[in-house]
Amino acid sequence: MIWFSIFIAAILIGSSYLVNTKNAPSLLAGYNSLSATEKLRFPMREYIGFVRRWLVGLGIAQLAVALLLIWLWPEGYIYSVLVLLFGLAVMLIYMMMRFEHSNNKITGFSAVMLILLGIIIGWSARNSQQDNTININPQRIAIDGSYGLVFATSDLVRWELTDSLPPIKLRRHGYNDGILSKGIFTTRNDERVSLFIRKAQGPYLYLETKQGEKIWFGLNGDYQRKIAAELQSLLPDGKQNVATE
Repeated sequence: MIWFSIFIAAILIGSSYLVNTKNAPSLLAGYNSLSATEKLRFPMREYIGFVRRWLVGLGIAQLAVALLLIWLWPEGYIYSVLVLLFGLAVMLIYMMMRFEHSNNKITGFSAVMLILLGIIIGWSARNSQQDNTININPQRIAIDGSYGLVFATSDLVRWELTDSLPPIKLRRHGYNDGILSKGIFTTRNDERVSLFIRKAQGPYLYLETKQGEKIWFGLNGDYQRKIAAELQSLLPDGKQNVATE
């Protein structure tokens, strides 16, 4: 996780040293439409200094927040991205207010889009981090919550409590922040599996259906034991429960 933040910080800080009097005008919307006299009056040195300081500060702030989240709240690491988005939005708003010859419509629209993107990412991350639940009845088994799924109880052919997890190669559809994994993943053997797990929250509940769908569920060890007890009491004798075979 931290390598992504280091990479972003390096890009921001490195970009600050690339801003100069030759390329700075291209960063300022509406500058090329100014008259020669207006261009001479424009505070280009102040503009360059502002962009450089803001990019360096933003790079350091983004990395610092990422490190703090990894230390205190690993699952919240995704929120370090919001520092980047909102920081860029504030930079654009300041540019719009301070440098009178910037194109206010374009700059303002860009700032609003960055803020909206940050809100969407924040809402999506918060929603994805909510714990899923399993609801079981004689007709169906449902994993409720983000990236959940449903299948008929009669389709369940195998279940067990296990401390092992499949070796994952990549995420196909879902959410993964290094601690919490939800959705559809591909194993190193190119097998498609569904995960609803937090690291170090075993034993995990493993479910397998007639259709070959393999599911690992593990958000809280005590909760998995409770669901296992429900499965034991609900399913008829002869059901393939490898925990008791």
